[in-house]
Amino acid sequence: MSLESKGEADEQNVKDVFTANITPSDATSSTATSSGSTTGAKDTAEASSNANGIDLTELIPAIEKKGVSTLLPTETLGLKTIRHTLTGLLEGSEEDLSPLLQDKNVESGNYVDFLELSDKIPEDKKHEFDELLEKYNEARQQSVESRGFEGAREKWKKLFEKRVAIQNKAKTGGQQTVTFKALDTLLWEWNKDMLPLIKAEFDRIQKVLKYSTLSQIPADIKKENSASSQNVSYADRFEYGPYLTLVKPENLGPITMLELLKLNSTGGVQEGMRTARAVLAVGKTVEMEYRMQVAKQREKEALKGVDHNQSALASVRTAVKNSDLGTVQTSWPLHIRAKIGSLLISLLLQVAKVAVYGKDPITGEKVSGKAPAFYHSYQYHNGSRVGVLKVHKSVAKHLSGEAMATAIQPQLLPMLVKPRPWTAWNKGGYLYSSAKVMRSRDSPEQVAYLKAASDRGTLDQVYEGLNVLGNTAWTINKDIFEVILKVWNTGEEFLEIPRRVEIQPELPPAPPRDADPSVRRDWLRQCRLIVNENQALYSQRCDTNYKLEIARAFLGERFYLPHNLDFRGRAYPLSPHLNHLGNDLSRGLLKFWEARELGEHGLNWLKVHCANVFGHNKFSFEDRIAFADENMEKILDSANSPMEGQKWWQEAESPWQALATCIEIRNAMNLEDPSKYKCRLPVHMDGSCNGLQHYAALGGDVEGAAEVNLVPSSKPQDVYSRVLEIVRVRVEEDATKGHKEAKMAVDKLSRKLIKQTVMTHVYGVTFVGARQQISNRLSDAGLEQEHLYSTAGYLAKTVLGAVRSLFEGAHLIQDWLGDNATRISRSVRLDMGSMATKSSKNGNRPEFMSSVIWTTPLGLPIVQPYRQDTKKQVITSLQSVFITDPYALRGVNGRKQRTAFPPNFIHSLDASHMLMSAIGCGREGISFAAVHDSYWTHPGDIDKMNRILRDCFIELHQVDLVDKLRIEFEQRYTGLLQYAEIPKDCDIAQKIIRAQAKYSIEKYGTEKKLTVADQIEMENKRLEALEAGLEDIETPVSIIESLSEQELDTLLNQIPKKVKRKRQVKNANFRSTEHVGTGADNFEQLEKQAQEAEVEEADENIDSLTTGRSSTLMGILVPLRITKVPAKGDFDVHQLRDSKYFFS
Repeated sequence: MSLESKGEADEQNVKDVFTANITPSDATSSTATSSGSTTGAKDTAEASSNANGIDLTELIPAIEKKGVSTLLPTETLGLKTIRHTLTGLLEGSEEDLSPLLQDKNVESGNYVDFLELSDKIPEDKKHEFDELLEKYNEARQQSVESRGFEGAREKWKKLFEKRVAIQNKAKTGGQQTVTFKALDTLLWEWNKDMLPLIKAEFDRIQKVLKYSTLSQIPADIKKENSASSQNVSYADRFEYGPYLTLVKPENLGPITMLELLKLNSTGGVQEGMRTARAVLAVGKTVEMEYRMQVAKQREKEALKGVDHNQSALASVRTAVKNSDLGTVQTSWPLHIRAKIGSLLISLLLQVAKVAVYGKDPITGEKVSGKAPAFYHSYQYHNGSRVGVLKVHKSVAKHLSGEAMATAIQPQLLPMLVKPRPWTAWNKGGYLYSSAKVMRSRDSPEQVAYLKAASDRGTLDQVYEGLNVLGNTAWTINKDIFEVILKVWNTGEEFLEIPRRVEIQPELPPAPPRDADPSVRRDWLRQCRLIVNENQALYSQRCDTNYKLEIARAFLGERFYLPHNLDFRGRAYPLSPHLNHLGNDLSRGLLKFWEARELGEHGLNWLKVHCANVFGHNKFSFEDRIAFADENMEKILDSANSPMEGQKWWQEAESPWQALATCIEIRNAMNLEDPSKYKCRLPVHMDGSCNGLQHYAALGGDVEGAAEVNLVPSSKPQDVYSRVLEIVRVRVEEDATKGHKEAKMAVDKLSRKLIKQTVMTHVYGVTFVGARQQISNRLSDAGLEQEHLYSTAGYLAKTVLGAVRSLFEGAHLIQDWLGDNATRISRSVRLDMGSMATKSSKNGNRPEFMSSVIWTTPLGLPIVQPYRQDTKKQVITSLQSVFITDPYALRGVNGRKQRTAFPPNFIHSLDASHMLMSAIGCGREGISFAAVHDSYWTHPGDIDKMNRILRDCFIELHQVDLVDKLRIEFEQRYTGLLQYAEIPKDCDIAQKIIRAQAKYSIEKYGTEKKLTVADQIEMENKRLEALEAGLEDIETPVSIIESLSEQELDTLLNQIPKKVKRKRQVKNANFRSTEHVGTGADNFEQLEKQAQEAEVEEADENIDSLTTGRSSTLMGILVPLRITKVPAKGDFDVHQLRDSKYFFS
């Protein structure tokens, strides 16, 4: 081979390597199906013929909407599945639709603009129209949610039967065999062959489950089970059988196939997937299918005997929706999911075959055969050997086709009817797809607390707030969609819409094989940059395509966004692709379904909103209104000619929302009386650095409260500019003293430079994180690379110090939260008995089991889920799978418990404030939506919402929440012990030593040092004696408890700080070079080591309970003490009622 040929081969190999992480199912070249080339069509047909006669270049068509163009598609599996599910919108009953169209001069068809219809309805008929629309949408919603595995199986069956019939007819007539364009037929063949194996497995399970215990199973059944081809024992079937048999056997084949095909090329495995992920995914989907079956059966039983023409049908359906459809909500154990998934995959591997073709090397004749469509193997990934399931190339090549469209999870879309109201921790949201009120991150502890609170009825306010959010009706902003549609279909980059790209970009030619190695390295680096940029653009294009496809399908529809909570209590929509928490494009596409008159002040609030989306939210309200008035000509031009005029709206920080606002202002100004204009556009009121607002209120910080607009002022205060002033003064002082980094930084200071660090500081940003944030801004400002690291470090220290000086009260609260989180997460529980200690090198280390747990002002229990990551091995028929068992006893991660608690606590407060505001708006009939600390409503209702959110903040903070938290901690963690040190020569220490010696002699017959387990046992015996009314036993804890608070403080404070040991981490010297970068990664690792060293120090201190490392100090276990709350300042939270810019 010539050097030139080798270079070409290298170029192709590099393309293959760099595109290995692109999922084939999301990687079909969009031009391949639109070019219309004869040669290309021929090549495609030949390739399809070589893959079992299957051609999958066709895309599922979008829903036909008269007068609305289709979107230029980015042909991916995700788009195909979304389009498939959206066809459920076409399932409405003509009988239910007719009353909606009556006397409206609208043709019945597959696209009815219900928003346009609604606007034609007189006010006195609106309620009747809404009820009719709700009734019509019920069947459509059910269709969307129910498009699952049974539908997929029936589709495969019909296509397969059609294929057989046509091919038989062709053979009879002497015609050539027909080639079909559907992978569905192949999947049906697999399903047909797999079903007898599943039924045989069910028979074996039934034989085993006749007996109540394993020991009762006869030997012949055990032998028969052991001899089965699935490498599954009778004990396995006895364990997973009760779960597997809950699902119809006919649905298990489609579940298995669709899950595996969806997972293709995930987890860094080209044309395959990780086995562990596959078995758990299949097992989980089997469980979800069972839940769906239960929900549908309960509705069917409830509606039995009800005449569907009766008006009572709607009320019956509502009662069923609100009933306990999810009574079986306890999640299946992970090892059960793993074994079920492994079994089903094993069965599929036996039957899933694809046709392969080739030439006989001797005769040259064409030959054919069957090869496995999937096979199990192992490969190395990041230095670890992992089990993988590989997909045959002929299958992987066609996964971009339409066959996988039936695999969409229907609960990912907005709802056409009001969500099922939340009435319990596991009852609410979608009608047939089960959901929990909290995303618990595999934390059984959180679920247990949540369930208990729900059963006690303490979550009613949480449910009410979520229901208000879910009942807010939305529709698509057609004006904005039409502009986006035109831009999208050009394929060009526009604002945040990325340009259309090919999945495999053009790479520069490879250098010759004999080229200098540095030339080849430069070429590889250039190729990597091109591919990475291309992948990012392609991914963004796909994501935007999903949003727009959903928006197009919902044009003219009324829809809802059900919400649930994260573990901190923050609300999120369950529908992920298109919602108001998305980017500017998503928000620009959404508006309220209900239209409300602007009223007296609504037009001014629209103008304020216009200034806000242009980035002028630090102007006074008067100046913001003036901004809109001064630019009224540009506003009208933007609304009338968005793509042909001056395009002023494109200069905004949020251009799509700016265009939507310009259109609404134009519409209002066109009326003789703008106050009569009925507007649907949401207007936002945003908190001023909301985390600091809560901290200032918690600490009563007068100065801090003024900086974040809790105190009335004539114009909004800008905390970022205030911090910048302090930083500038300090940097200039250092620069005059000759400080090198200060000199380089003084000309780079700006509000933008410090904004991100100030914003995230309240949420626990570390010094390393702040340094990286500032480094990025300095790089954008043009600072030389060699000075970035040191200058960013200097500024990070200065900025963090400035924030602390400005919000001293807030920082005292932050420190108090972190300190007590450490105490709780490093405490020892007595109720664990023998499990209170774990094995270690000295056999004397306690297991720290206590998470930080608190209750929000709305009664929601919050459990921090950070525990040690321990793996459990599950032996399956495919391979051993290691899983994290959430139900296993695992110690807490002390470092995460501490660092995460302050920001999580503040998040729980801003979530409470939002839900309280939602409740208030709901009770006053105001439409309400929120993005954490940004609250939305109609412009005509802003004044009402502003009053409500201020009242709710005052109600939230009029009690001392920190002291309330202290009381809760003292009650919740009573009886826990913590490590402390006291001087060994003091009287109390000597008394403890004598008590321990006495117990040692009683237990061991000789005096010896007690282990931690001994000391825990000693204290437990004392508690048992007290409970039985016996004489108190003298223990270290009882001795400490006999001291007064003042005496104990005096004892613990006798230890000089210099005596306390602090493990040091050596700082290595790193040089910044082209090869190792700035060294930031190395220093991040060092800081992490330093943080972990603090945790290890605590462990070593625990060890000193018995090792006696120090000759002067003695380690003991004392009752856990929650520290005193810092003194609260003089700020009166009621002042904010008169603050115009609290939320603005």
